[in-house]
Amino acid sequence: MSNRQLEHSETNTEKINHHLIVVAENIHSPENVGSIFRICDALGVQKLYLTGVSPKLDNRKVKKTSRSTHEYLENEHVLETASVIHKYKAQGFKCLGLEITSSSKAIHQYSFLLGEKILLVIGSERNGVQADTLQQLEGSVHIPMFGNNSSMNVATALGIGLYEIVRQHSNPA
Repeated sequence: MSNRQLEHSETNTEKINHHLIVVAENIHSPENVGSIFRICDALGVQKLYLTGVSPKLDNRKVKKTSRSTHEYLENEHVLETASVIHKYKAQGFKCLGLEITSSSKAIHQYSFLLGEKILLVIGSERNGVQADTLQQLEGSVHIPMFGNNSSMNVATALGIGLYEIVRQHSNPA
């Protein structure tokens, strides 16, 4: 039997609600915004919030990179990240940042419990998650780095971070 790439029509994706909310704070690049939509869709995110500065969804580069996911993934643009964190904390979500900080844990060493509702904040390409936002969160997780650089593209980091959360939710210890 030969191994071949499947066409979209041949794949059978299972839609699962992982109780995940993503807050993308001050993402400037339209390509990153589009990629964030695709990653959120692929990993079963319930809703994506774009906060602060962010390209509009009718931006040509956002539309091209998102491959239409911006049209059906629930999303909202709000000015302040704090209002979103407050709302979801009140609903029992654990609110975490994906950011290397003085007290962050490596994401693979953090225990994401089956059924646990998670709000994950990612920050701008240049400055990361804002300091005042970090103070409102229950903690931070980071992706261990093994090269010379201490950071990676925000969309790439989100993909790795969400995958680890979903992996743990799907394979409880």
